[in-house]
Order: sequence, then structure tokens, then C-alpha cells
Amino acid sequence: MTMLYSIPAGAAGITGRIRRLAESEGRVPDAGFLSDQLMEVFGLLFTPWDKEEEVLAVPAEEDSIPAPAEEAEVEAAAAEARQGNAPETATLTGGQAGAVTMLLQALEEDGAAAPAATRLQEEMTRYFVEENPIVRKPGGIVAGLYLAAGNEGLLAGTPLTAKEAAKRFGVSEATAQKYAGVLASRLGK
Repeated sequence: MTMLYSIPAGAAGITGRIRRLAESEGRVPDAGFLSDQLMEVFGLLFTPWDKEEEVLAVPAEEDSIPAPAEEAEVEAAAAEARQGNAPETATLTGGQAGAVTMLLQALEEDGAAAPAATRLQEEMTRYFVEENPIVRKPGGIVAGLYLAAGNEGLLAGTPLTAKEAAKRFGVSEATAQKYAGVLASRLGK
């Protein structure tokens, strides 16, 4: 595989991630696979990872595109969310569930009050169920929610700036602001 594209020897982790993605689909990581799975490979290349960590989760194809059987579940959860009931996280894709987990960890680290943490988790889950976005950078959504929640006064302390939120969650300021705009209207309800 390193003969197809120039991947430095020090980046063996990336090569391993691409190989595991191919194996998870029962394919060989050759030029045909790379061309068919170009977006997933780019997602792996641009996903931050710990160089010391050997085993990394590889996003499965079903994480980004719901299967027809899952669409009924997602629609049922969306209807439930529109009625005001808290949707179950079982209907979330892997990336979406990762964003919820990242949010909960950040709120726990900050010592957020239980009612605020619960509301933010429910709003994020409703957003995922209703909109079903493909989550490639969970940190962007979490940073945006932190910005929106701080501006709405839902989090104790001084609200984070876009630069601080972006740095904390490993995304650009533009990404944090984009999701803050999307999620602010949901928190203002």
C-alpha cells in the first residue's frame, strides 16, 4: 500500500488504520479500494490520533449512511423527539455517539450542574436524531454546543470564546462557530 501513495514510514498508524478499514469490509487495501473509499480514507487521514495508541476505532460505513432498516428507527426517534420525549442514544451512529460521549466527558471535567448537562445531552441527541448529520469531527459539534450554551447562560463561569472552544476540542474556530449557530436556535427554545 505504501507503494501506491507515499506514506512516511513513521506514519505506520495511518497505514494500519487504512488496512483495518479494508479488512472490515473484506477487501484488500489496493488502488481500487482507495478509490472506492476515498472519503473514508481522507477521514482517517485527517482524524487526530494518539501516536502511542495502537488500536484505533475505524469508522464503519454504516456509521455514516443509515441502512434502510435503521431509517425507520431514526424516523421513529425523530418523531419522538418532536413530541418532546428524550430520544434514545441507541439510534445514533458511531460518530454521533462519540460526540455525545465527548460532550459528557467535557461537562464532567467542568463540573457542570446535572440539569444543564442533561439538557445539553438531550438537545445534542435530538439534533442528531432529527437532522442525522454525518459526524466526522465530533469536537466541532461539542465546541459549537459549548459556545451556544455559554452564550445562553447554561454553563457556569465565563463563556468560552470561539478560539478557546476550538483549541479545547481540536477544531477550527470556523467549525466551532458554524455548529454554535446551528445549535443556538435549539437551546433558545
